[in-house]
Amino acid sequence: RFERKHYFYPDLPSGYQVTQNRWPIAGRGALPFGNNNNKSSEINRIQLETDTGKSTTQDNDESEDIQVGSAVNIDYNRAGAPLIEIVFEPDIESPEDAGEAVSTLQRLLKHIDVCDGKFELGSLRCDLNVSIFEGDDDSPIPPLNELGNRVEVKNLNSIRAIVAAAKFEFDRQVKVVESGGVGESS
Repeated sequence: RFERKHYFYPDLPSGYQVTQNRWPIAGRGALPFGNNNNKSSEINRIQLETDTGKSTTQDNDESEDIQVGSAVNIDYNRAGAPLIEIVFEPDIESPEDAGEAVSTLQRLLKHIDVCDGKFELGSLRCDLNVSIFEGDDDSPIPPLNELGNRVEVKNLNSIRAIVAAAKFEFDRQVKVVESGGVGESS
């Protein structure tokens, strides 16, 4: 079963996304990864949905921040194309583990001929969610409702980008909380 998820976004020309979010084709699995598969991440669901377009920003100045006057280019060529979304539980403990899990998934998808796994062509992308919680290195990851606010980094296109984004976002959230703030959620 499919449903329409209605929302406005510049790279979604139809104004909705067709998804199996509530009726996934598979769920409650696991992906072993790491040396000798000594780690694992739980798979919440696997679903089909339609892709959006691709937005890219080109700054008009040397600043790292997107400024007023920045140009946004939107490529609609992939909009509406089907994709497989694999949603993991929030149980990956480090940026390196995130990279290792996605690398394992990439090899698996290539091996079973689901896709060519080429990040650079957009055949595989990662939306990374990062949230922090207070605890020591031996603390188990708490339930989802006890984690800090979640921030999503969209459309990462390499293992290196996944690890770097996870490190950056973790450090950013820690600084916000240590300065007395509350992390933003997405």
